[in-house]
Amino acid sequence: VRYSSKVTGNQKLMKECSVNAQIQGRVAERLQQLGLLATVGAPALQITIESVEGRAGGAFSGPKTVQLKLELFRGETLVRSGSINRQGIGKGLAGLRGSCGTMDGVAAEIADAVANWVSPGSVPQTK
Repeated sequence: VRYSSKVTGNQKLMKECSVNAQIQGRVAERLQQLGLLATVGAPALQITIESVEGRAGGAFSGPKTVQLKLELFRGETLVRSGSINRQGIGKGLAGLRGSCGTMDGVAAEIADAVANWVSPGSVPQTK
C-alpha cells in the first residue's frame, strides 16, 4: 500500500495514524483469513491511496474518508482496476480511540471491500 504522488487530504492524519500501514495490515489479515494471499502465479494487487480526508482531533471532529485505487496485475499485465471509497464516523469503541481508531475502522471496511473485489470469480482469468 502506497500513497499516490498526488495524494490529497489531511497530511497530519495520514502521518499520525499511519493510514497506509493500517490499510496494509487489515487487508493482509483479511486476505489471509480467506486464503487469498498471493501464491506463485496468482495476480498481484497494488493499492494506492489517493485521498485521506477528515479533521484530526478525535472521532467527534467529523467523518474520516479514504479513497483508493486498486490494480490487479498478472505479471506485467494489468487485468483489472477499480477504486474504493470508504468513510467512518467513529462508531462504538473506535470513537473513544480518536481519529486513528476511526481510521482503523475505515481500514477494516476497506479490507472487506478489497477481499470482495479480488475474490475468485471476480478476477478475469488469462488463457
